[in-house]
Amino acid sequence: NHAMGILYYDGDTVAPAGSVEVRALTLGELSKMSYELITAPDFIEALELLNANKEELSDLDKRKISELYREYDNTRKIPMQEMVDFNIHLTESSAVWHKAKENNDFASFAPYLQKTFDTLRKFAKYTDPDKDPYDVCLDKYERGLTRERCEEFFGALREKLVPLITKVVNAKQIDDSVLKLNYPKAQQEKFTEFLVDIMDIDRNHFAVGETEHPFTINFTSKDVRITTHYYENNLASSMYSVIHEGG
Repeated sequence: NHAMGILYYDGDTVAPAGSVEVRALTLGELSKMSYELITAPDFIEALELLNANKEELSDLDKRKISELYREYDNTRKIPMQEMVDFNIHLTESSAVWHKAKENNDFASFAPYLQKTFDTLRKFAKYTDPDKDPYDVCLDKYERGLTRERCEEFFGALREKLVPLITKVVNAKQIDDSVLKLNYPKAQQEKFTEFLVDIMDIDRNHFAVGETEHPFTINFTSKDVRITTHYYENNLASSMYSVIHEGG
């Protein structure tokens, strides 16, 4: 998983565009190995034993076993080759997305996006056939969250936000022209270094890359990477990205 994460980050930041085909196959092979490891009989036997006796474990180990069992239970329900093919597809999709974003060409990316949606719906039916696929996907990232709870939350939020946004829009605007002057990328990179220092981030376990859309990837507690994107006439964009992702 660590190796797959490194390859993903490399592909989104500094890898040459022509490397995507081989990188996708490599990620596919690694995902196959990961699948085989987590569904191996000896691993399952150990996991079942620990899960059955989890009350004897420390809170930390209890949580680890809970997370591993959840990962195993979801993985085993999806056919291995379909999982491998999907990981290859995601790598290829990422390369297409980067190019499409640069050229403002959604049409070229649309088929890849559609395949991603279709596959995730299919996987959701594998893992929890009685649940709405959207709820399955929500629960993957936020336990217990459902579409119904989201609609209730955002409905309540909308009541407060809409009047506030209207008030802000109609208020006297702050002069932010200083943020829209020309700031060469080299200067912004130095500013990024300044922000990282201000946030007191340990450089021994942290790195900043550059990509079309900023993101954070956490390999381990000792290896966290973020990305940003520099617009020479929009200083705030990268500044807030670095603060958000790094914070």
